[in-house]
Amino acid sequence: MDGQYRNKRKIIKFLTDWYQEAIKIESWDIVDHFHLDQINKSFKKTEILFDSAFDIFKMYFDIIDRSKYTILLCFPLVESEIETNVALINCDYIRKEINDFEPPSFYLEPINNYNLEQTLNHSLPINIFGFNDNCFKFYYYEKKDDIDGLYYRSVFIVKK
Repeated sequence: MDGQYRNKRKIIKFLTDWYQEAIKIESWDIVDHFHLDQINKSFKKTEILFDSAFDIFKMYFDIIDRSKYTILLCFPLVESEIETNVALINCDYIRKEINDFEPPSFYLEPINNYNLEQTLNHSLPINIFGFNDNCFKFYYYEKKDDIDGLYYRSVFIVKK
């Protein structure tokens, strides 16, 4: 897709308004975020979630003050009954495993924010094969639930 959207101005306005409001209320203290489908309901289609979320993620870096803030993009994956072989994770895997009940979400965080650092410290840095851009860092998080025995999984992306 690479950001070719008919309604790009509306998307940028949504991102700018959300960014300004997040700074005003210091949303990182309440772990506030927004989901991709809040921008436009067409972003509910599973087959476009990864590419659309990543395009929006890249647009955000033209809006935010990168000397003070960063954006965390979170892809919740469907739950699994077995641990994930991290070596198998690539863009196609993420596209296939995205949890379409919980669309990708975006978090605005101050640089060196404790919550962001804790999230990433509890996640495994991964290399994504099939992804050509070296400007981004990928992390994988997985936790087994003691009650239902399922593994709850996410992929996080931050800009380097």
